Amino acid sequence: MDEVEFTPTSDLQSPSGVYIPSDIQDCFRVLDVMLPASLIESIRVGNEDDLIERHFGLGQWLRNQWGLWSNWSRMKQYFDRLGVSEADSASSLILASYWRYMNGWPIELPRQIVYDKIAKDEIRNGPKTGNLS
Repeated sequence: MDEVEFTPTSDLQSPSGVYIPSDIQDCFRVLDVMLPASLIESIRVGNEDDLIERHFGLGQWLRNQWGLWSNWSRMKQYFDRLGVSEADSASSLILASYWRYMNGWPIELPRQIVYDKIAKDEIRNGPKTGNLS
């Protein structure tokens, strides 16, 4: 869990009281300002697979403060338009995209969404097995 203090931009018009980004690029701008340099560096130098460790720290903060559970949230609406309805998936996609952005990798959000849906399906239904006959 992330044991650091975040400094979000206040937004008195937002139900959560903090500025909620409108799309993935806006997320990058907001995270660059809101997160302490030490956390940004820790995320950047880690592996993309290590981001699961952020699920209950930064990920939970994003879900709650950016309203990823709530229809009033611009980020929830953005992800809904992309076919992502689960807050856990949205926060994971934000963190993975941020890691990619910081490391100069292509964001490939549509591709990430497909892989997220495959993983969720395998968790629910077990892995798909090919029929070799």
